[in-house]
Amino acid sequence: MRMVDLSFPISHGMFRFPREYHPEVQVEITGTHQEHRSQVRRLTMGTHSGTHVDAPRHFFPDGMTVDVVPLDMLITEAVMFDAPGNPGAVISAADLPAAEMGGARTAVIRTGWWRRWGEDFYDNPPRLGLDAAARLLDAGACAIAVDFPVGLDIHELVLGRGKLLIENICRLDDLQMRRFWLIAMPLRVAEGDGAPARVAAVELQP
Repeated sequence: MRMVDLSFPISHGMFRFPREYHPEVQVEITGTHQEHRSQVRRLTMGTHSGTHVDAPRHFFPDGMTVDVVPLDMLITEAVMFDAPGNPGAVISAADLPAAEMGGARTAVIRTGWWRRWGEDFYDNPPRLGLDAAARLLDAGACAIAVDFPVGLDIHELVLGRGKLLIENICRLDDLQMRRFWLIAMPLRVAEGDGAPARVAAVELQP
């Protein structure tokens, strides 16, 4: 068995979606070993900071919240697809052959765009086509995980079907297998629209 961490660490001032309603990430030490015999930090961040899981409530007032997402949607067999990662590339259904899902419940799309994490992450990224996302959902995907930004149309499609988006994953090039188990465990925020998550791939050696 081999495990690979696919999530960005949370750090003070880390990169975030550049809109005022997405809070800055702040990490402040409030307790120290010297003064309090233990170290404690205060975290201030948005529910979509860093690597995170989007629940349907993110876009739909009556949608499922992150605290009630079934565990079998968060711990799943996954299959990874390689897709065009050049600026502005359109990822079509032809790039993501749905037949390869083969019973897996999470589709992981690898473009390598995560390496641009920072100021240009949202500048002309690859674009996931609606036809491609719909084909994956029709093939049984309960979640789509990506290493590049996805548009409002994809959010509305995936979350509107009661499924999940797992965003801002990284280091997919460290994987040696295309089929693996994916663990995406978001913070259990009551009535939350999403939450930061520790995401890991578990490769079971043949």
